[in-house]
Amino acid sequence: MTLKAYSVIFAALLISLFIWAAVEAASFQRLASYFPLYISIFGAILNTYILILELKARSNSKELNETSGGPKEYILYMSWFTGYFVAIYLVGMVAASMLFLFFFLRYESKQSLLFTIISMTLVALLLIGFSHMMNLNYPKSLFPILEI
Repeated sequence: MTLKAYSVIFAALLISLFIWAAVEAASFQRLASYFPLYISIFGAILNTYILILELKARSNSKELNETSGGPKEYILYMSWFTGYFVAIYLVGMVAASMLFLFFFLRYESKQSLLFTIISMTLVALLLIGFSHMMNLNYPKSLFPILEI
């Protein structure tokens, strides 16, 4: 399969995800539905635009017709995200975000330890800061000792 085909499939899956999220958000209470509903609608519109661009792109473009190494790379990145979601379930949002950032930046992106630590610190501060400012309740850990 070509990269263009994978891009089209991925954009279509994202559109489906955002439409599903919008339908679900519409069933929330009125005030609780605004943010997820509008983000979902915006995401669906933006990904529809991306899908249209992908479909209109010239078929002789070198970048779009390159063949990838197969689904192996896509499975790898989907595994990263799946691992992140499983970690959120097991250790909570903030700890999972720190674990994901550390391993992804160090081993997949090959970033320096200093860059990784700075990134983790900034994300932790943002997550905890938003949690306190907006009274957000992130998913908690299955193990109470790991809750932040």
